[in-house]
Amino acid sequence: MEDRQTISACVAVYNGADHIERALRSILEQTEPPDEILVVDDGSTDCSLDIASSFEGVRVIHQANGGIGAARKRLAEGAKGDWIAFCDHDDWWEPSRLQVGRAFIEDPQVVLVYSGVWHEDALGNQNSPPLHARADAPSIEHVVPNPEDIWTSSTLLRRRAVLDAGNFNPRFRTGEDMLMWFQLGGLGKIVQIPERLVHMLRRADSTSSGNKKQFEHGVALYEEEVLPNLDMWYSHVPKERRDACKALLRAKLGYALAILATYEDLDGDHQSALSMYRRAAKLSPKSKGVWYRYIRGLMRIPVRPPS
Repeated sequence: MEDRQTISACVAVYNGADHIERALRSILEQTEPPDEILVVDDGSTDCSLDIASSFEGVRVIHQANGGIGAARKRLAEGAKGDWIAFCDHDDWWEPSRLQVGRAFIEDPQVVLVYSGVWHEDALGNQNSPPLHARADAPSIEHVVPNPEDIWTSSTLLRRRAVLDAGNFNPRFRTGEDMLMWFQLGGLGKIVQIPERLVHMLRRADSTSSGNKKQFEHGVALYEEEVLPNLDMWYSHVPKERRDACKALLRAKLGYALAILATYEDLDGDHQSALSMYRRAAKLSPKSKGVWYRYIRGLMRIPVRPPS
């Protein structure tokens, strides 16, 4: 009989003093507790480090600020468990989160388990983002074309697979998690739990909020990492299916380029914007949103980025 799989609850925090206590309490109140709790403080300038260190049984690592990719990389390196369960500092778990997830992690083929989530604003208003893939879909369908359905605080990751994939890329200050989902899907099985087990605080200044930097990282993610490597990661998937996936991802890249062009235009670099629009239209020729922005750009009619 194989040994019981162990779980490390891993929290990345940067200036999260207003929220980290709630995150840690939600971990400590699990119906099935984790085997360890590890916090990486990514150079906070508030009292996040002190708050995390005040919790008995919580191991805290402090590092100079390097961004969320660097913090996740350090957590994966420092964790002792077979599995990593992330909880960002402004998110919190339902009490049954780990108990429900444990039912799936004894399968040696599984590398990533994720659940549905609730999004909440500062006033407590909730919404429930959809999960587009079928729960029993092949791994590639969990990440193409919607890797953003997998929210990091809802995941359980096989730590060995994360390290085999090269760990989180610290170059990306947003999108580092989606890159890992693509890589893990090539290494094993992704499992979806449709039940909503995580609450996520949606803030205007969060790393997943829409802004120019986010789209710059998104373009680099698809252009430099995902599209060039998809055939290698998913070599076991039939070529026709891979080609269809790459077409979907090129369309996604085109849309991201069109949004980035909008920012460029607003910043006054009209020629750079037009160049991006042209590339976007070639990548995503059927997208009405891309053509709408491109035509208005040609006419020098301002277009606002998505809020």
